Amino acid sequence: MQAIDVVQRNAGRRNFALCGSCFWSATILHEGEVSCPMCAKGVSLIPLARDEGYRLKISPASGVEISFSRA
Repeated sequence: MQAIDVVQRNAGRRNFALCGSCFWSATILHEGEVSCPMCAKGVSLIPLARDEGYRLKISPASGVEISFSRA
């Protein structure tokens, strides 16, 4: 399996969504109640500033790594 490296940066109101049960994650472009599409449980929303982005790195060796940074 090859490592996947995703960088997400956008303008506008964004939240980083993370499911505490199955660790599904996504960028959500609105606020409000969101259910995980994988396990149907609620997710935590972490607000992202306009100049804030995140790097999501997934690899078989180290698992999931998330880092937040400012542009």
